[in-house]
Amino acid sequence: MSAAIEGFRASLAADSGFRDATHGLIHALKNAGKLDEAIAVTRELLAADPDDVLGYTSLSILYQHQGKIAEAESAATRAKLLGWKRQLRDEKEDGGSG
Repeated sequence: MSAAIEGFRASLAADSGFRDATHGLIHALKNAGKLDEAIAVTRELLAADPDDVLGYTSLSILYQHQGKIAEAESAATRAKLLGWKRQLRDEKEDGGSG
């Protein structure tokens, strides 16, 4: 797993805005049991992009693994609200079809 973590870190060193690499790093850190570090990376992601639905979903999962249920539920709720907001915006842009 350390190879994956280092690979994602290398990608982010080359392009700090590469969101897929950030999400990959979060997932790899979680799988390696580095929950505190994964949460820190997720918080940095959300500070840069507060509308990142997957970021809040990941944060919820990380908090669940730590047994922080209230925090997990709060992050999950934020993800749902952002997802609904995005869906409504997309429907409006598509003229209500779909």
